[in-house]
Amino acid sequence: MIIDGLKELLDIQKNSLMSDIVNAVKIGDFVLSSGKKSNFYINCKKVILQPNTMEAIGKYILYISWNIDYSSVAGITSGADPIVCSCVAFNKDNGLFIRKKQKNHGTKELIEGKFKEGDKVLIVDDVLTTGESIKYSYDVLIEHKLQPQAIIVLVDRQENDAVNDLEKYTSIPVISIITKEEIFKYKEDNE
Repeated sequence: MIIDGLKELLDIQKNSLMSDIVNAVKIGDFVLSSGKKSNFYINCKKVILQPNTMEAIGKYILYISWNIDYSSVAGITSGADPIVCSCVAFNKDNGLFIRKKQKNHGTKELIEGKFKEGDKVLIVDDVLTTGESIKYSYDVLIEHKLQPQAIIVLVDRQENDAVNDLEKYTSIPVISIITKEEIFKYKEDNE
């Protein structure tokens, strides 16, 4: 259920995000971080790191997560870093960065940021293709006795049944802000 007025706010923020994300789509032959080949690539960092887009992402996540009980936002470095930062800056959430591998110097932490056992966490990422990096993030959070509550991805490539696979693996909801289908429809309607 969406609270009064929230639907309109979501539509405004999503439209703002959509126009920015569409500009990050490149057509051609690409190899994705998963190793899979694709005929399109979405370079979210190119647009996420802009002030207006970062603010829109933070606000959109705030709006869609209003009924999720969490105190921290976490994601794997580096794809999720700007999203985590937008939630910290605009929503006053606590932020956590999850390293891809443990450092061999300093504190050797896999998670950077302030947290305690039992904290409830929202997992974020920029692009969902296979879901492997999100599964890794989920596992690291569980190993550190944190409680993931939901997963929010900026762009769902709608491949490999990744949303259903993640929901089965984690038993928590996966929310996609923008889908590949929406991107290409927007692109077609606005060319």
